[in-house]
Amino acid sequence: MDRDGRPLDLTPLHSVIHQFINKTGRVLIKGSIGSSGSSLFVVENNTESIQKALREIAEKTDNRIYLVEIMLDVVVSPNILMYIEQGNSEILCVSITDQILTDHLVHEGNIYPTRAKTLKEMMNSAHRMSKWLQSRGYGGLVGFDFGEYLNPETGGVEHFLAEINPRVNAAAYPKAMMEHFNKKLRQKGWPCIDSFLSAKIKTEARSFAELIELYGHLFFKPETGKGLFPYNTGCLKLGNFTMAVFGRSRNEVMEMYDDFKTLLAKE
Repeated sequence: MDRDGRPLDLTPLHSVIHQFINKTGRVLIKGSIGSSGSSLFVVENNTESIQKALREIAEKTDNRIYLVEIMLDVVVSPNILMYIEQGNSEILCVSITDQILTDHLVHEGNIYPTRAKTLKEMMNSAHRMSKWLQSRGYGGLVGFDFGEYLNPETGGVEHFLAEINPRVNAAAYPKAMMEHFNKKLRQKGWPCIDSFLSAKIKTEARSFAELIELYGHLFFKPETGKGLFPYNTGCLKLGNFTMAVFGRSRNEVMEMYDDFKTLLAKE
């Protein structure tokens, strides 16, 4: 529906879907307005999937402009967070993490370090675009989301830019926590944090006291350099919070996160 409640003419969208969907068997439709995947539609190469996407788009009122792209089989989706100083000053890399995405490309969290194979090329792209933003007067944090995929025609690993977000993103806070904790851990001679995973969590706990009661035994222990660290706990009354999992390796934090999800499933 448009802003006046009239049905949108989806004929052009239907035509473009058929124009691209045979390339890889899937297309990605993006609305011009949305966050955390709210305006994304993954469309398979069959009538049922195409009609379902068109029906859902027709019922939405938040977008009138949609972009249709060939959907590639992404192996990993790194986020590179840069800091741009205004003028001709430095451009710094703040963090590089891999995004945790659902099958419908909804962002669920981040994991560090990245396992991208084309990281050097991505960094060059992020720096070049940062220089361009700096020349236009932008200053501050900016995140670049990339996708890495295996090109079916060449057999090579390649990357593409998915989007640019000129703001603080989900990887900034856990990365800052890791650096802050590591300064203290080094002073004590305790093991440092080498990896983290951050994720949005739904829970039966409705207060921080209940959170401690349920999961306190898994919380971060400085002397070991690993464990869970809850933050963004202001929405616990609604059963939501964000969590960082700190550890010595990517496999270790993933294992701790999987164990935590098993506990959540028992609530």
